[in-house]
Amino acid sequence: KIKCYYNHNVFGKKIDYSKFKYKVPRSKPWSINNIDMAYLIGLWVAEGSYGKNRINIANGDEDITDWLKSIGFTYNGNVNYGLNRSYVFNLFKHYLKIPSGALNKKVPSKILSSSKKEQIAFLQGCFDGDGTSHIKGISYCSISYQLVHDIHIMLLNFGIKSTIKDVFWKKNKLVNKDS
Repeated sequence: KIKCYYNHNVFGKKIDYSKFKYKVPRSKPWSINNIDMAYLIGLWVAEGSYGKNRINIANGDEDITDWLKSIGFTYNGNVNYGLNRSYVFNLFKHYLKIPSGALNKKVPSKILSSSKKEQIAFLQGCFDGDGTSHIKGISYCSISYQLVHDIHIMLLNFGIKSTIKDVFWKKNKLVNKDS
């Protein structure tokens, strides 16, 4: 278990991606700053999947898809965008150890121990993917309890009160489990 206090504001250092040594022959260099990388990781955790030596993100928001295209993603039909870079694929899968499958998703440990700015960017990516705003505030929905729990811990660390509710779909309506 992780012990976290409300408004504790404990953060780590910026992630050093140079420690990930992976050489791709005849590959164009791909560079992205740490804040954009943290945002991309959050967006991928919310709406991403792995392909063969590629990462995919399904999102229909024009601002997000324009940004994805600006960093090298290509449109694959419907709302699917992919990045064919084995470096990034291996960075996500092996260095950050982000598991595949919606049920297995969680916040990477390197994000949990990263800088405050990187954690903010990661949360922005997550909420841009699977978050919703409404009259009572914001919500985040995932099939992965571990991911929801990790985000809850991050929010508490920032001093943001949050609760976890167990919900399910009933006749096209989201319902609290205890209802």
